[in-house]
Amino acid sequence: VFYAVERTDCCRRQMQTGCCHDCASWEVDLLYTPAGGLSQQFLVLQRPCQITCCCFNRPVAEVVDASTQQKIGSFRDPCTCCSLQFQVRDASDADVLVVNGGHCCCQPGIWCPLPCGPCARVKFSVEDAHSGHEVATIQKRVPGCLTWCFAPDVDNYHVTYDQVQ
Repeated sequence: VFYAVERTDCCRRQMQTGCCHDCASWEVDLLYTPAGGLSQQFLVLQRPCQITCCCFNRPVAEVVDASTQQKIGSFRDPCTCCSLQFQVRDASDADVLVVNGGHCCCQPGIWCPLPCGPCARVKFSVEDAHSGHEVATIQKRVPGCLTWCFAPDVDNYHVTYDQVQ
């Protein structure tokens, strides 16, 4: 239903794989791809280049409506010790959801993504920032063996919105 296209140039892509990966800027277009219809851009994700060091000045990416160019929210990678977590914020930067990947050592797919077995997926719970109740799940899946061998940066995401309002 949705398709993401990264518009980051070669130099910035190289920064993402080196020691400055938290500082590198990027842009991603999200397209709505209805069955039998034309793809339509509806969101733009953009993270500006910024100096990030350990717990200081953590990366924030903005979510922008493609038709109006208005910021509708953002997501932030806070400093957490031994856990994978993201904060989803509204247009005024108030926390709305917390995406929690648990402790990094507990999911083998984080450290060793492979196309089979327990290393083929990483599960994230999406929790309401105020109540702490789980409202959705995101599962990152490594694609099949051929895709994994020839395009190792391709991932599939399965999102289930059970209780999001």
